[in-house]
Amino acid sequence: MSTFLKTMWFSIVMILLCSCSVVEKIGVRTTTPMLKNASKEMETETQWNLFKEALPANLKTMEGLLFLDPENSDLLLSLLKAYGALAFGVEETLYLEESLSQIEDGQHLAMTKAYYQRAIVYGQRYFSEHGIEYSDLMTRNRESLENFKKFLDEKLDSDNHDHIEAAFFLAQSLGGLINVDRGNFSLMSQLPLVKSLFDWSCGHNEKLNFGACQIFYGGYFSGRPKTLGGDEVKGKSAFLKGFKDFPDNYLIRISYLQYYVLPRLDQKEFNVQKEFLINAFNIWEKTNQWDIDKTPVIIKPDSARVNLLNAIAKKRFEILLQHERNLF
Repeated sequence: MSTFLKTMWFSIVMILLCSCSVVEKIGVRTTTPMLKNASKEMETETQWNLFKEALPANLKTMEGLLFLDPENSDLLLSLLKAYGALAFGVEETLYLEESLSQIEDGQHLAMTKAYYQRAIVYGQRYFSEHGIEYSDLMTRNRESLENFKKFLDEKLDSDNHDHIEAAFFLAQSLGGLINVDRGNFSLMSQLPLVKSLFDWSCGHNEKLNFGACQIFYGGYFSGRPKTLGGDEVKGKSAFLKGFKDFPDNYLIRISYLQYYVLPRLDQKEFNVQKEFLINAFNIWEKTNQWDIDKTPVIIKPDSARVNLLNAIAKKRFEILLQHERNLF
């Protein structure tokens, strides 16, 4: 084969390969917005076990699409949120059961860490696609909170809900990892970054994820000594504000039990919340029950997106009740 023919053949192959890559990316980017919107249906799920079994398959589908389009911001954000949800909603919930059962070296702590780490990597990649390296976040945060906020405001669009969510869920995953791996001093040194990311995202939208900002501030101020910025009054106030502003999100009350009531061995307050939650979950289950003798359930995503949070809360509440005699 002549040099000319070889060159032509190589050119044709490269054109076909490049065309395939372009077509794949176009296909992914056409499909991704639909998947992103459809993923909100998962937030309406009322059965914790179904959520636990269904999420991993969805994650691998998204990772497969990202393999075809590695710079896709929608997929990076979705994977950040989904792996954070898997870590927090599933593995950390099961780790709670292991820790209360005094099971050492259980598998769920390791899985919690692994999924949080993967969420963080996708969050870092999201920010990188928008011109912000993780080292930039660390450097700016060491300067001052005001410089950090100014830096994010310059780089990101605070009117873009995706940008706010990316900062919020990166902070949630990093904070979750720190919380379950407190012996890792390198991670602990990044807690100020977690606080700053929450301050920026919650400052632009304090209603994120139906009270997650209040859960963070409640746990943050309640769980730290005064010398490191802890404040019991601020912590409890944040939880109480969450009760008021998001009365249908029972995960706020479970978090209040975990991070404020139980560390203080306040059995009286535990019993108050216990009575409330037993009644609330009974009503919630009846409202969301799938029953062939009743009118078919019609999921309304905008009004039922708190359901998954309540399914996680219910599972954790059941675990706490199983171990109640050993809590105080």
